[in-house]
Amino acid sequence: AWAAWQGMNGLLNGALKDPGKQDIIPALARATREARKQWEDATKHREALLRAAGLWIPVERVMAIRTHLKPLGSVIEKLEVTIAGRLTPENRHEFYQAFEAAMPEWNAGIRKMDEYITSLLPC
Repeated sequence: AWAAWQGMNGLLNGALKDPGKQDIIPALARATREARKQWEDATKHREALLRAAGLWIPVERVMAIRTHLKPLGSVIEKLEVTIAGRLTPENRHEFYQAFEAAMPEWNAGIRKMDEYITSLLPC
């Protein structure tokens, strides 16, 4: 459908530039409109099939991933305190050091995930 529409566009543009083909412009314009409509219908049909198959995801749903991931930050903050609270006081300092040492790797992973989500969104 795309190729047909582009082909008709080419023919119409050629006729518009050629004084000898002015009589066929109305027919080419009509055929171009019909080809575009067929392409639009085919595109809508394809999107409907992909949506039905679960392969087409609306942008809003992708954007919502960030919203749903935000609570993960507070879970991690609470996790540190929760684990530390279960340790004996003399072991907490060492745990906090180990936890803080692991945070750069965690943050790098979160950044990569955020960059990937961003790459899925339109500009």
